[in-house]
Amino acid sequence: MRRLQGRTRHAAFIGLMLALLLRAAFALGDVSVSFTPAAPRAGDNVDVTVTADGGDVKGVRYRLSMGEKTIFQGRKDEKRTSVSFRPRAEGVYTLEVTVTLSGNCTETASAAIPVSGTAPVQRG
Repeated sequence: MRRLQGRTRHAAFIGLMLALLLRAAFALGDVSVSFTPAAPRAGDNVDVTVTADGGDVKGVRYRLSMGEKTIFQGRKDEKRTSVSFRPRAEGVYTLEVTVTLSGNCTETASAAIPVSGTAPVQRG
């Protein structure tokens, strides 16, 4: 009898853990950050795309910085957000993204954007 109770508790524990894992998998989304060109130079137009897959996205907050200095920041209420910038100096720019999902869960991602050299003068 005791063996059966131990197995029942073990099965209940495994069932509870599986339920929690499945709930977390469906509640949280995957956040990806990409940018083009792959090797930007100072003066290039850099397009950054943030995509949040899965979950019910409430909003995306983003912040681009270089060292301690914030270049720009903002918030959008879309699953896919695109922003562009033109770096004026060489260095490593950091894009930090926080996606808020239903239930006030958050997912974060960041990308380092290394900028080197200078691009030819562009019009526009």
